[in-house]
Amino acid sequence: MGLTWTSMGPMAAAALAACLAVCLAALVGGWVMRRSSMGERLLGTLAAFGIGFQVVHFAEHIIQFGYWVLHPDRKPYITPWATSAVDGFAFWCQTVPGAGGGAARGNEVLHFVGNSIFLAGLVGMYLLAGRRGVDASSFRSVRWALWVQGIHVVEHAVLTVTFFATGEALGMSTMFGIFDPTDSFVPSYRVVWHFVLNLVATAFGVWALRDLRRAGAIGGRRHVEPAVPVDLAPSV
Repeated sequence: MGLTWTSMGPMAAAALAACLAVCLAALVGGWVMRRSSMGERLLGTLAAFGIGFQVVHFAEHIIQFGYWVLHPDRKPYITPWATSAVDGFAFWCQTVPGAGGGAARGNEVLHFVGNSIFLAGLVGMYLLAGRRGVDASSFRSVRWALWVQGIHVVEHAVLTVTFFATGEALGMSTMFGIFDPTDSFVPSYRVVWHFVLNLVATAFGVWALRDLRRAGAIGGRRHVEPAVPVDLAPSV
């Protein structure tokens, strides 16, 4: 690809990987210090950042889906910024042993890293909701967001591992290789599948953030003692 580690692509990939590392460190730090105001601030910042990152990520999928609607027979569109990051991750992965190679490696790793950042934000939101003792309805939206995005990240983890192991990304969004990957239907199915899953995950994430803000768990100044969510409390 003619890239060096100082090229824009590798630097962008390294920045995203570092961003994920910082999010995970904030998540661990927030969990350890969850009984302190510092821990709550860490979790709140992580939650807000995760949602913001996902909104930008989903905008990429909206553009890709729109291009697919207009040109369903063409190769799925990737924005220049995402293409640069894909090339960057492919650059860093070129020394990793295994099957598969080229930009496809970078594509799988980019989506795994990006969706993991959003998941880290949702886990932070979940811990903060439990710490602040929000009501059952607000806590329910957080759980839904966490479940949907958890499934999404597992899908991308499976796609990444299988591509590195076999040279073919095998998952629900690729129908586990049942159809010929060169068939134009396969990339179209994947574009639609990931668009829908990102739509649902983003909607639940924004819904959960709104509920926690209304409950005072994010952006509120009043400290609330930890409590068991209403729907999880034992009957008396």
